[in-house]
Amino acid sequence: MTLAEHDQPATQFNAPSTPQMGSPLSPSAFPLAATDWRVLILALAALAFAARGQYVFLHQPDYMWDGVVFYAVAVACFVAAWRRLQPLPDDASTPALSQVLTESSKAAVQVLPEGLAGIGSRMRGLMALVAVGCSLLAATLANRAPDAESYWGPFWLWLIGWVGFLGVFALGNPLPGRAELARRWRAWLAAHALELLALGSVLFIAFLVRLIALETIPINLGGDEGTQGVWALDALTGKLRNMFTTGWYNMPTLQFFIVAAFLRFFPVGSVAALRLPFALAGLLSVLWTYLLVRDLWGSRRLALLSAFILATFSYHIHFSRLGSSQIIDAFFVTLVLWLYVRAERSGHFLTYALCGVALGFSLYFYYGARIIGIILAVFILYRAVGGLAAWQNRRRAGAWDWQPLVRSALGLAVLLVAGLLVLAPLIGHYIRVPETFTSRIQAVSILSPGYLDREAAYWKTTKVHIIGEQLRKSLTGFHFTPDPTFWYRPGRPLLDAVSAVLMVFGVAYGIVAWRRREYGLVVTWLFLAVMFGWVLTENPPSSMRMLVATPAVAILVAVGLEQFVQLGRKMAGRVAWIALPLVAGIIAILNLNFYFREYTPTTEYGYISSQVATPLARYLQQRGGTYQVYLLSNGEVLSDNGVLRYMLYGAPVVDVLEPLSGPPTFVDASREAVFVFLPSRRGELQWVRQAYPQGRVREFAGLDGRPLFTLYDVGIP
Repeated sequence: MTLAEHDQPATQFNAPSTPQMGSPLSPSAFPLAATDWRVLILALAALAFAARGQYVFLHQPDYMWDGVVFYAVAVACFVAAWRRLQPLPDDASTPALSQVLTESSKAAVQVLPEGLAGIGSRMRGLMALVAVGCSLLAATLANRAPDAESYWGPFWLWLIGWVGFLGVFALGNPLPGRAELARRWRAWLAAHALELLALGSVLFIAFLVRLIALETIPINLGGDEGTQGVWALDALTGKLRNMFTTGWYNMPTLQFFIVAAFLRFFPVGSVAALRLPFALAGLLSVLWTYLLVRDLWGSRRLALLSAFILATFSYHIHFSRLGSSQIIDAFFVTLVLWLYVRAERSGHFLTYALCGVALGFSLYFYYGARIIGIILAVFILYRAVGGLAAWQNRRRAGAWDWQPLVRSALGLAVLLVAGLLVLAPLIGHYIRVPETFTSRIQAVSILSPGYLDREAAYWKTTKVHIIGEQLRKSLTGFHFTPDPTFWYRPGRPLLDAVSAVLMVFGVAYGIVAWRRREYGLVVTWLFLAVMFGWVLTENPPSSMRMLVATPAVAILVAVGLEQFVQLGRKMAGRVAWIALPLVAGIIAILNLNFYFREYTPTTEYGYISSQVATPLARYLQQRGGTYQVYLLSNGEVLSDNGVLRYMLYGAPVVDVLEPLSGPPTFVDASREAVFVFLPSRRGELQWVRQAYPQGRVREFAGLDGRPLFTLYDVGIP
């Protein structure tokens, strides 16, 4: 898509969701009247109670429920302040669901043939059939021979299939001439120069905090990062041949081939190379968030604010800097929703198809992406209900036709077909091996048979209490309960104190204003993510499962801030807008200072195994030569560690688990020997020294001074 549309948008089926001049949410609807001291008192009370609630969460955790009460009072004051100024958004014209289904069915039956005829010429219809055939043939070939020597044939057929399907609709929208296109671009750039400058600044900040020093921040390479890197190197070297199957933790293998395309241009075992594609995905998710808010709310200010908050969000930054696929959830959820909003507004089938392709691709990555389709389906139903209400009003006025409804229905069909063409080979794999689709869900879901019984027996409590704890931890994951996993473990809630307060007000405003479709979307998005990512899975709030919600959190923080500034504008006039960049700057400073100055030096990420394996692998990378590593540990770090396997890809590492009682006799004399002693086994160094006195000793310690391991480099025995 170009930013300058080259044909006229179709008639709108849905009512515009962008606030119009004079609407209840438009800034122009707020006259600068005399100060209402009751509103001022309510607004200040809301801030005070929320701040006190977050203080209790952070500094008095034993009194968590006191914090909840403070937050509840804060929300009540916030809503009361708004109600004194204006009625909150309402939409009494929304029809019943049964009425929606009835009217939609009538429309489809009466004019579906006409709408289908409008898709295109016979040539384009033939192209669509060929595209579908190629994708289905690729799925058949990829799953008929699960151990074939090569799968590049099915891959190219699959690529031709969904790209050809996009071409069907691209051919129906011919571009204007070069001179006309250049003229439109110049006009568009001139009209949006300041907006592009502001957006470019936000993206530049997002780029810096995600891509600078990828090799060493985080300083440790995580074991799961390394394991995914090994799969990508296997794809690069031909050991992994099938891109349409499942592998590590039954995750689809296509993602490893995509990472391998980046690794091709870097030295083997490069940490920065492994992390680069995911850093770029995190960066682009900031751009998609801006475009989504810009199109859905119609507000440049809110879009820039949301993108800036996400760009500097420490939680989002951290996962953008890991060589692991969780951040892809944030990339795809914003891309899919933005493309759908664009398609709905313009009526272009190409955009519907692109949305379907993005939705299909999302399922080739982390499990959290499975919720994206649910979020989109809820949003589609939500907008259809409101859109039909607007259409009914036009019908009563005598200014109605069926074409917008039909075009939207056909667009959804195009979206679905495009997604299925992309997913066809993976669907074939899941049909052939169904347990690969459900195994991970069963492993982490609290609804798995026997899970609640086991937990209740282990903790000597009831199943009701276990479910209550799930809810408590899940609902407080951004404000109170820290991440318990090795993936992040910041030692604090996922949000800083200022963002936490503003997010509560954003959620409150979104719930009260849910009839406005943009607010209904973002609140539902967050609710579904928390429900499926935390409430229904073990060990909440596990940070790696909630990346799909990070853009929604950033938007809600921005909404909360903007709504408070709107309240301030009633008291202080336009000078209140100064608070927007000021508070956003404070949020950015808090997050960047925490991540780069407080969290990064702790080396918390990755646990002891990564803290040992990463410096060991870096030493051996610099050392070079033909060596063999003998790893003496009590199981803290083993030769199958993902960090060692990736950074020392192909190098032999031998576990020595039995304690030495004399000089070692198992050393390969044809290779340079390197002995590694963890602290629990350092006393055995004497036996190795006795056998090989010419070696050199090196001690390795963490940034906190704690001993990590002792290395004895013998060289050629």
